[in-house]
Amino acid sequence: MDISPDMLARAAVSISGSEPANVLLARADATQLPLPSGSVDAVICSAALLYLPVPAALEEWRRILRPGGLVGFSTMQRDNPPSAALFRRLAASYGLPLADPSAPLGSAQRCRQVLRTHGFEVRSIASETVRFQAADVEQAWAVHARMYAADMRALSQADRARLEAEYVHALKEGTLGPSASVDTAAVLYAFGAPGL
Repeated sequence: MDISPDMLARAAVSISGSEPANVLLARADATQLPLPSGSVDAVICSAALLYLPVPAALEEWRRILRPGGLVGFSTMQRDNPPSAALFRRLAASYGLPLADPSAPLGSAQRCRQVLRTHGFEVRSIASETVRFQAADVEQAWAVHARMYAADMRALSQADRARLEAEYVHALKEGTLGPSASVDTAAVLYAFGAPGL
């Protein structure tokens, strides 16, 4: 399920040729799924919960899960990826404070809390490191500039160009800060089951 037709088209391409017998792609809002209550065994959300209203999403996912079902989501840890933290740090030097979208779910404690608050028993929370490909790093400016497009309008064209140049230079030089790497990020994987 995805609200974006483009994401569904990408998913269709990624599964084409693999003949999945039990895959159905459908356009839907993750907070209003066209599924009956208690009708699914698992809900998995990969790196997207930070873009959703978390309470509404978790309540909807709890509604559609069968007893004994499982919800799982992944999220970047706070201040990750390091390239995003660098972007926010440099933007702040231009008088543009930007929120960390990973902060609300960015620790094991926060994941536990949000699961419990919305009626889930915590099954496990794991911390892992993921690696980015070179193409991901090359597109980092475009990704962050698009993510914060509304905020970026406050910058003059000259300041935006300087910010971009500083950011791209810092990425190339690997000057992200102590023990930070441009091609890795700390991620959390959280799993819960509907409580009684």
